[in-house]
Amino acid sequence: MKTRIAFIIVHFVLVAGTVVMLVFGAYTEEAGHAEYRRWFLHDIYNEVKLYKQDTGSYPATLDSLLSFDLERYEVYFGSKELKGRLRFVLEDMQGNGINKYIHYDVVQEEPVITDLGMDGKQRGTDMDMDITYPPKYQKPFPFRDFIKTKQFARSLCYGLPLGGVVSICLLAMWGKRYPTGEIPPSVIYLSVLFVLFELFLIHTIIFAEIYPHH
Repeated sequence: MKTRIAFIIVHFVLVAGTVVMLVFGAYTEEAGHAEYRRWFLHDIYNEVKLYKQDTGSYPATLDSLLSFDLERYEVYFGSKELKGRLRFVLEDMQGNGINKYIHYDVVQEEPVITDLGMDGKQRGTDMDMDITYPPKYQKPFPFRDFIKTKQFARSLCYGLPLGGVVSICLLAMWGKRYPTGEIPPSVIYLSVLFVLFELFLIHTIIFAEIYPHH
């Protein structure tokens, strides 16, 4: 019986931990809209590459090249209009200038473009987090910052009860006294179905409740 209880405790911890870590793993892409923001950075990256082809060297800064037309709500590299893939990030710029939000550097003869987020500062969470292109230069998002987010709190709110309920169900099935003294195969099969259904619920909760997609 002690072995069964220990196994249930491990199951509970693993389920709650799995929910938290899956939410953490998806946080940058889901809460920070990283994929869409990288598209825009990729456009700037390509323009910087073309600039080098035309002039023979990378620009020292983007201050005179990258601009935001507040009236037209368009982003320009020189005189070329970019496709506005960052428009939903630019809503709070209030005419402060796009270079406050975009950091540019050259690393090992390659341009590195970073979107500092809506606060224009390094680090941050949600739409304030930093997104870098090329992705190989992206700094890992620290778990200690994730702990401060609402997504972490929600992952616990869903993960702990889910792990607890299924653990209690499994304990009830495994702790019951059976005539043969052994757990019947049907109970084992049912336990496997419980776990599979639990995994389905975990992913449904993450993408329907914690990161709702509309």
